[in-house]
Amino acid sequence: MLARIAKRTGLTPADLQLKSRSGTGKMTSSTPGKSTSPVEVTNIDAHGIWVFVRGREYFLPHQDYPWFKNAKVANVLSVELHHDVHLYWPALDVDLSIDTLENPREYPLVADA
Repeated sequence: MLARIAKRTGLTPADLQLKSRSGTGKMTSSTPGKSTSPVEVTNIDAHGIWVFVRGREYFLPHQDYPWFKNAKVANVLSVELHHDVHLYWPALDVDLSIDTLENPREYPLVADA
């Protein structure tokens, strides 16, 4: 069964990380492990992006963070955490302090998009 799924999806059985429940024949995904990335873009949509960092998820609406609206997905996903306090998107040359995400009213944002 895994071999057929792997062949159709182009993944290896190990990539699928599926296991069979004994006796039922049903397949379930294994429990994902802890993220190894200190920062991750978890979602991108027409309204903005979601960034998960230091155990919290932040929404960055395009209205306030216009640099991401028309950027290539690969460039938005390529985010780095510097000194545990700054998010940096190298391809976009965008640098944001985590404090600005936690306390946006203290940092009036003016952007040239």
